[in-house]
Amino acid sequence: MPKSLGLRYLIFDDHPMLRDGVKRWLSDNSDWDCAGEASAYEEAVRVFDELSAASGGLAWNGGCLAAIVDASFRDKGGEGRENTRGFEIIRHIKASLNPCPCIVYSSFDWGGFVEYAMGNEIGADAYVTKNADSSVLITALNEVSHGRHFIQGDIIDRFLQVRQAVSCLTRTEQRILDLACEGKSNPEIAVEIDKNVRTVENYMSRIYDKFGVRTRSELLRLRGRD
Repeated sequence: MPKSLGLRYLIFDDHPMLRDGVKRWLSDNSDWDCAGEASAYEEAVRVFDELSAASGGLAWNGGCLAAIVDASFRDKGGEGRENTRGFEIIRHIKASLNPCPCIVYSSFDWGGFVEYAMGNEIGADAYVTKNADSSVLITALNEVSHGRHFIQGDIIDRFLQVRQAVSCLTRTEQRILDLACEGKSNPEIAVEIDKNVRTVENYMSRIYDKFGVRTRSELLRLRGRD
């Protein structure tokens, strides 16, 4: 039976023990009830869509729904490498006719990763790391339930540093940064933007300066792409 005024959450994470721990903590220490869970992208989309359809598109029938989403899911292939299909879940939720607030719950605390998650491309409403005190997740849920954004306190400075750097990029620099984050080399970027390689190198040098890094690997790591 719900404890309160329809405070419900979905949890999408591919680690069953973590999901169980979060559910137990929230059950014992908050008014939030679990409305569904999933360990893979396709399952998460189905759970959200079915719940959205059941609500009749009525903004969750006067209550509040929030999604707690791990940014990184394990591939089901042999290598088991990390990916960011969690962001695809958030994009799906935000593009739906009945969206809900989304909290990224991740082991990554890089400023660039946080900025990317909270930016327009992904559109998360809050960011909490898995090493935070458990009460921080409750704070995030309560904040997004009131239409506010939230970032865990000890990673805000890193987030603001990257956001400031991004805001200082020219349109061309932003395009080159996006291509670099896609894994393209300087010669490949030169072809994409119809410039010579030396020009791209000069642009990359200016981008490094704005982000306070010295190498491409440092830049990509700061942006959460390495």
